[in-house]
Amino acid sequence: MYPRLIKSAAVLAAVSLCAAAASLYWVYRSGHAHLIGSLVFAETIRPESKIKEIVIRSPGYTATLENDNDFWHIREADNYYANFDLVRSLFKNFRETRFIRKQTATPQLLSELDLGNPYRSDAHAGTSISILDEQGRELNHLILGKAGAENQTRFARIPSLPDIFTVSGQYTLPIELSSWIQQPLMSLELKDLQAVQIDGEKVSRKAPAQAFIIFENNHPQKLVRLEVLERQLSYLGSEAVMSAQNFDDTRYPRRRQMAFTTFDGLIYNLELYADNQDYWAKLTLSATPLPTTETNDYIRNSAFLYDGWFFKLSAETGRTLFQYKL
Repeated sequence: MYPRLIKSAAVLAAVSLCAAAASLYWVYRSGHAHLIGSLVFAETIRPESKIKEIVIRSPGYTATLENDNDFWHIREADNYYANFDLVRSLFKNFRETRFIRKQTATPQLLSELDLGNPYRSDAHAGTSISILDEQGRELNHLILGKAGAENQTRFARIPSLPDIFTVSGQYTLPIELSSWIQQPLMSLELKDLQAVQIDGEKVSRKAPAQAFIIFENNHPQKLVRLEVLERQLSYLGSEAVMSAQNFDDTRYPRRRQMAFTTFDGLIYNLELYADNQDYWAKLTLSATPLPTTETNDYIRNSAFLYDGWFFKLSAETGRTLFQYKL
Protein backbone atom coordinates (compact mmCIF):
# COMPACT_ATOMS: atom_id res chain seq x y z
CA MET A 1 0.00 0.00 0.00
CA TYR A 2 2.71 2.39 0.96
CA PRO A 3 4.70 1.98 -2.27
CA ARG A 4 1.51 2.72 -4.21
CA LEU A 5 0.92 5.91 -2.21
CA ILE A 6 4.52 6.95 -2.67
CA LYS A 7 4.25 6.34 -6.40
CA SER A 8 1.01 8.32 -6.65
CA ALA A 9 2.50 11.18 -4.67
CA ALA A 10 5.55 11.19 -6.92
CA VAL A 11 3.37 11.28 -10.04
CA LEU A 12 1.27 14.10 -8.57
CA ALA A 13 4.39 16.06 -7.67
CA ALA A 14 5.79 15.60 -11.18
CA VAL A 15 2.52 16.73 -12.75
CA SER A 16 2.39 19.74 -10.43
CA LEU A 17 5.99 20.62 -11.25
CA CYS A 18 5.30 20.40 -14.98
CA ALA A 19 2.18 22.53 -14.58
CA ALA A 20 4.12 25.12 -12.60
CA ALA A 21 6.88 25.15 -15.19
CA ALA A 22 4.34 25.50 -18.00
CA SER A 23 2.64 28.29 -16.11
CA LEU A 24 5.92 30.14 -15.60
CA TYR A 25 6.81 29.68 -19.25
CA TRP A 26 3.43 31.03 -20.31
CA VAL A 27 3.83 34.03 -18.06
CA TYR A 28 7.32 34.62 -19.44
CA ARG A 29 6.22 34.28 -23.05
CA SER A 30 2.73 35.75 -22.93
CA GLY A 31 2.11 37.42 -19.60
CA HIS A 32 3.74 40.70 -20.58
CA ALA A 33 1.01 41.21 -23.16
CA HIS A 34 -0.79 42.78 -20.21
CA LEU A 35 1.79 45.57 -20.35
CA ILE A 36 -0.01 47.07 -23.35
CA GLY A 37 -1.44 50.41 -22.33
CA SER A 38 0.59 50.64 -19.13
CA LEU A 39 3.40 53.08 -18.33
CA VAL A 40 6.85 52.00 -19.46
CA PHE A 41 8.69 53.81 -16.65
CA ALA A 42 6.21 52.99 -13.91
CA GLU A 43 8.89 52.27 -11.30
CA THR A 44 10.80 55.43 -12.15
CA ILE A 45 7.89 57.83 -11.69
CA ARG A 46 6.62 56.39 -8.42
CA PRO A 47 6.62 59.18 -5.77
CA GLU A 48 8.85 57.17 -3.45
CA SER A 49 11.47 56.47 -6.14
CA LYS A 50 14.64 58.48 -5.59
CA ILE A 51 16.57 58.60 -8.86
CA LYS A 52 20.33 58.86 -8.50
CA GLU A 53 21.60 58.07 -12.01
CA ILE A 54 20.36 57.86 -15.57
CA VAL A 55 22.78 56.01 -17.84
CA ILE A 56 22.42 56.62 -21.58
CA ARG A 57 24.42 54.18 -23.71
CA SER A 58 24.88 54.08 -27.46
CA PRO A 59 27.74 52.74 -29.60
CA GLY A 60 29.16 56.27 -29.80
CA TYR A 61 29.19 57.29 -26.15
CA THR A 62 28.01 56.73 -22.60
CA ALA A 63 26.44 59.62 -20.71
CA THR A 64 25.88 59.16 -16.98
CA LEU A 65 23.49 61.77 -15.62
CA GLU A 66 23.83 62.22 -11.86
CA ASN A 67 21.49 64.17 -9.61
CA ASP A 68 23.02 66.70 -7.23
CA ASN A 69 20.87 69.30 -5.48
CA ASP A 70 18.17 69.12 -8.18
CA PHE A 71 20.70 69.69 -10.99
CA TRP A 72 21.75 66.94 -13.37
CA HIS A 73 25.44 66.61 -14.13
CA ILE A 74 27.32 64.53 -16.71
CA ARG A 75 30.01 62.31 -15.20
CA GLU A 76 31.84 61.93 -18.52
CA ALA A 77 31.99 65.75 -18.96
CA ASP A 78 33.84 66.42 -15.69
CA ASN A 79 30.44 66.66 -13.93
CA TYR A 80 29.34 69.70 -15.89
CA TYR A 81 25.63 70.47 -16.15
CA ALA A 82 23.44 68.36 -18.42
CA ASN A 83 21.44 70.12 -21.12
CA PHE A 84 18.33 71.49 -19.39
CA ASP A 85 16.02 71.05 -22.38
CA LEU A 86 17.12 67.46 -23.01
CA VAL A 87 16.64 66.52 -19.35
CA ARG A 88 13.16 68.08 -19.29
CA SER A 89 12.24 66.19 -22.47
CA LEU A 90 13.59 62.94 -21.00
CA PHE A 91 11.51 63.25 -17.82
CA LYS A 92 8.42 64.16 -19.83
CA ASN A 93 8.82 60.85 -21.65
CA PHE A 94 9.35 59.03 -18.36
CA ARG A 95 5.98 60.33 -17.18
CA GLU A 96 4.05 59.69 -20.39
CA THR A 97 5.55 56.79 -22.39
CA ARG A 98 3.23 53.77 -22.65
CA PHE A 99 3.36 50.37 -24.30
CA ILE A 100 1.21 50.39 -27.47
CA ARG A 101 1.78 46.98 -29.09
CA LYS A 102 4.19 44.08 -29.18
CA GLN A 103 5.60 41.68 -31.74
CA THR A 104 7.91 38.71 -31.65
CA ALA A 105 11.57 39.63 -31.92
CA THR A 106 13.80 38.07 -34.55
CA PRO A 107 17.48 38.80 -35.28
CA GLN A 108 16.50 40.34 -38.62
CA LEU A 109 13.83 42.55 -37.06
CA LEU A 110 16.15 43.69 -34.28
CA SER A 111 18.63 44.76 -36.93
CA GLU A 112 16.03 46.47 -39.14
CA LEU A 113 14.63 48.46 -36.21
CA ASP A 114 18.06 49.45 -34.79
CA LEU A 115 17.49 47.47 -31.61
CA GLY A 116 20.85 45.73 -31.49
CA ASN A 117 23.11 45.57 -28.46
CA PRO A 118 24.05 49.17 -27.47
CA TYR A 119 27.19 47.88 -25.73
CA ARG A 120 28.70 46.92 -29.09
CA SER A 121 29.91 48.99 -32.05
CA ASP A 122 27.04 47.91 -34.23
CA ALA A 123 25.53 50.07 -36.98
CA HIS A 124 22.10 48.79 -35.96
CA ALA A 125 22.52 49.13 -32.21
CA GLY A 126 19.85 50.77 -30.08
CA THR A 127 20.17 53.39 -27.36
CA SER A 128 19.90 52.15 -23.81
CA ILE A 129 18.27 54.12 -20.98
CA SER A 130 18.92 52.64 -17.54
CA ILE A 131 17.59 54.37 -14.42
CA LEU A 132 19.07 53.64 -10.97
CA ASP A 133 17.90 54.65 -7.52
CA GLU A 134 20.02 55.78 -4.58
CA GLN A 135 20.72 52.16 -3.58
CA GLY A 136 21.95 51.31 -7.08
CA ARG A 137 18.82 49.29 -7.87
CA GLU A 138 17.69 49.45 -11.48
CA LEU A 139 14.21 50.97 -11.66
CA ASN A 140 13.68 50.68 -15.41
CA HIS A 141 15.74 49.73 -18.44
CA LEU A 142 14.63 50.39 -22.00
CA ILE A 143 16.45 50.09 -25.32
CA LEU A 144 15.13 52.43 -27.99
CA GLY A 145 15.39 51.89 -31.73
CA LYS A 146 13.95 53.58 -34.79
CA ALA A 147 11.15 56.14 -34.59
CA GLY A 148 7.70 55.28 -35.86
CA ALA A 149 5.38 57.34 -38.04
CA GLU A 150 5.85 61.11 -37.68
CA ASN A 151 8.22 60.49 -34.76
CA GLN A 152 5.27 59.94 -32.41
CA THR A 153 6.35 56.43 -31.39
CA ARG A 154 9.49 54.35 -30.98
CA PHE A 155 10.35 50.72 -31.41
CA ALA A 156 11.81 49.45 -28.16
CA ARG A 157 12.68 46.42 -26.13
CA ILE A 158 13.25 45.54 -22.51
CA PRO A 159 16.43 43.44 -22.05
CA SER A 160 14.67 40.91 -19.79
CA LEU A 161 11.76 40.30 -22.19
CA PRO A 162 11.78 38.48 -25.55
CA ASP A 163 9.53 40.80 -27.58
CA ILE A 164 9.73 44.09 -29.43
CA PHE A 165 7.37 46.82 -28.30
CA THR A 166 6.03 49.95 -29.91
CA VAL A 167 5.97 52.70 -27.29
CA SER A 168 4.64 56.25 -27.34
CA GLY A 169 6.90 59.26 -26.96
CA GLN A 170 8.98 61.77 -28.87
CA TYR A 171 12.55 61.07 -27.82
CA THR A 172 15.43 63.44 -28.52
CA LEU A 173 18.54 61.31 -28.21
CA PRO A 174 21.83 62.96 -29.25
CA ILE A 175 24.35 61.03 -31.28
CA GLU A 176 27.28 62.75 -29.54
CA LEU A 177 28.17 63.22 -25.88
CA SER A 178 28.72 66.96 -26.40
CA SER A 179 25.01 67.43 -27.14
CA TRP A 180 24.20 66.38 -23.56
CA ILE A 181 26.23 69.37 -22.32
CA GLN A 182 24.26 72.52 -21.53
CA GLN A 183 24.52 74.51 -24.76
CA PRO A 184 25.30 77.02 -26.16
CA LEU A 185 28.13 78.79 -24.43
CA MET A 186 27.04 82.05 -26.06
CA SER A 187 24.31 83.18 -28.43
CA LEU A 188 24.71 86.69 -29.79
CA GLU A 189 23.25 88.45 -32.81
CA LEU A 190 24.84 91.42 -34.54
CA LYS A 191 21.87 93.67 -33.78
CA ASP A 192 22.46 93.21 -30.03
CA LEU A 193 26.13 94.23 -30.06
CA GLN A 194 27.06 97.69 -28.86
CA ALA A 195 30.83 97.17 -28.61
CA VAL A 196 33.52 94.63 -29.42
CA GLN A 197 37.00 94.60 -27.94
CA ILE A 198 39.80 92.28 -29.04
CA ASP A 199 43.24 92.42 -27.40
CA GLY A 200 43.02 96.13 -26.61
CA GLU A 201 41.39 97.23 -29.88
CA LYS A 202 37.80 98.37 -29.56
CA VAL A 203 34.99 99.35 -31.84
CA SER A 204 31.55 100.56 -30.75
CA ARG A 205 28.36 102.25 -31.89
CA LYS A 206 25.52 104.18 -30.24
CA ALA A 207 22.52 102.54 -31.93
CA PRO A 208 21.74 99.14 -33.52
CA ALA A 209 21.15 100.75 -36.93
CA GLN A 210 24.63 102.24 -37.04
CA ALA A 211 27.71 100.59 -38.51
CA PHE A 212 30.86 99.81 -36.56
CA ILE A 213 33.48 102.37 -37.58
CA ILE A 214 36.98 102.97 -36.26
CA PHE A 215 37.75 106.66 -35.87
CA GLU A 216 41.10 108.42 -35.72
CA ASN A 217 41.20 112.09 -34.69
CA ASN A 218 37.40 112.16 -34.94
CA HIS A 219 37.52 111.04 -38.56
CA PRO A 220 36.18 107.67 -39.80
CA GLN A 221 39.06 105.50 -40.92
CA LYS A 222 37.72 101.98 -41.25
CA LEU A 223 34.38 100.23 -41.55
CA VAL A 224 34.42 97.07 -39.44
CA ARG A 225 32.30 94.19 -40.67
CA LEU A 226 31.42 91.63 -38.02
CA GLU A 227 29.49 89.08 -40.07
CA VAL A 228 32.28 86.49 -39.80
CA LEU A 229 32.33 86.98 -36.05
CA GLU A 230 28.54 86.84 -35.82
CA ARG A 231 28.45 83.42 -37.50
CA GLN A 232 30.55 82.05 -34.67
CA LEU A 233 28.80 83.88 -31.84
CA SER A 234 25.20 83.23 -32.92
CA TYR A 235 25.63 79.74 -31.50
CA LEU A 236 28.96 79.23 -29.78
CA GLY A 237 28.86 75.60 -28.76
CA SER A 238 31.42 73.49 -26.93
CA GLU A 239 32.75 70.01 -27.67
CA ALA A 240 33.87 69.26 -24.11
CA VAL A 241 34.05 70.87 -20.66
CA MET A 242 36.69 70.76 -17.97
CA SER A 243 36.64 72.19 -14.46
CA ALA A 244 39.25 74.81 -13.60
CA GLN A 245 40.90 72.47 -11.08
CA ASN A 246 41.58 69.94 -13.85
CA PHE A 247 42.51 72.39 -16.60
CA ASP A 248 46.24 73.00 -17.11
CA ASP A 249 46.47 76.40 -18.75
CA THR A 250 50.27 76.12 -19.07
CA ARG A 251 49.69 73.70 -21.95
CA TYR A 252 48.12 76.50 -24.01
CA PRO A 253 50.62 79.33 -24.52
CA ARG A 254 48.61 81.23 -27.13
CA ARG A 255 46.07 83.56 -25.54
CA ARG A 256 43.49 86.07 -26.68
CA GLN A 257 41.10 88.39 -24.86
CA MET A 258 37.72 89.25 -26.35
CA ALA A 259 34.80 91.22 -24.90
CA PHE A 260 31.33 91.65 -26.38
CA THR A 261 29.00 94.28 -24.93
CA THR A 262 25.28 94.32 -25.65
CA PHE A 263 22.91 97.30 -25.65
CA ASP A 264 21.36 95.80 -22.51
CA GLY A 265 24.62 96.33 -20.65
CA LEU A 266 25.75 92.70 -20.58
CA ILE A 267 29.45 92.00 -21.20
CA TYR A 268 30.67 88.58 -22.33
CA ASN A 269 34.36 88.33 -21.45
CA LEU A 270 35.87 85.54 -23.52
CA GLU A 271 39.42 84.32 -22.86
CA LEU A 272 40.84 82.00 -25.51
CA TYR A 273 43.56 79.42 -24.95
CA ALA A 274 45.26 77.47 -27.73
CA ASP A 275 48.20 75.27 -28.61
CA ASN A 276 48.93 73.93 -32.08
CA GLN A 277 45.84 71.77 -32.09
CA ASP A 278 43.17 72.51 -29.46
CA TYR A 279 41.19 75.61 -28.60
CA TRP A 280 39.62 76.29 -25.22
CA ALA A 281 37.59 79.20 -23.87
CA LYS A 282 36.77 80.67 -20.48
CA LEU A 283 33.72 82.89 -20.20
CA THR A 284 32.83 85.37 -17.46
CA LEU A 285 29.85 87.69 -17.32
CA SER A 286 29.91 91.30 -16.18
CA ALA A 287 27.88 94.46 -16.70
CA THR A 288 28.28 98.05 -17.81
CA PRO A 289 27.68 100.82 -15.20
CA LEU A 290 23.98 101.05 -16.18
CA PRO A 291 22.68 97.62 -17.15
CA THR A 292 19.02 96.69 -17.37
CA THR A 293 17.33 94.81 -14.54
CA GLU A 294 17.04 91.78 -16.84
CA THR A 295 20.81 91.84 -17.38
CA ASN A 296 21.54 91.83 -13.66
CA ASP A 297 19.09 88.95 -13.21
CA TYR A 298 20.69 87.01 -16.05
CA ILE A 299 24.19 87.38 -14.58
CA ARG A 300 23.00 86.37 -11.13
CA ASN A 301 21.14 83.29 -12.41
CA SER A 302 23.61 82.13 -15.06
CA ALA A 303 27.08 82.80 -13.69
CA PHE A 304 27.29 79.29 -12.16
CA LEU A 305 27.31 77.83 -15.70
CA TYR A 306 30.60 79.58 -16.48
CA ASP A 307 32.53 80.33 -13.31
CA GLY A 308 35.24 77.73 -12.80
CA TRP A 309 34.78 76.01 -16.17
CA PHE A 310 36.74 75.78 -19.42
CA PHE A 311 35.06 74.91 -22.70
CA LYS A 312 36.63 73.23 -25.70
CA LEU A 313 35.76 74.84 -29.03
CA SER A 314 35.75 73.14 -32.40
CA ALA A 315 38.96 73.60 -34.38
CA GLU A 316 37.15 75.69 -37.01
CA THR A 317 35.54 78.01 -34.47
CA GLY A 318 38.69 78.40 -32.40
CA ARG A 319 40.80 79.13 -35.44
CA THR A 320 38.33 81.73 -36.73
CA LEU A 321 38.20 83.56 -33.39
CA PHE A 322 41.99 83.56 -33.07
CA GLN A 323 42.55 84.89 -36.58
CA TYR A 324 39.84 87.57 -36.55
CA LYS A 325 41.04 91.17 -36.44
CA LEU A 326 39.12 94.40 -36.13
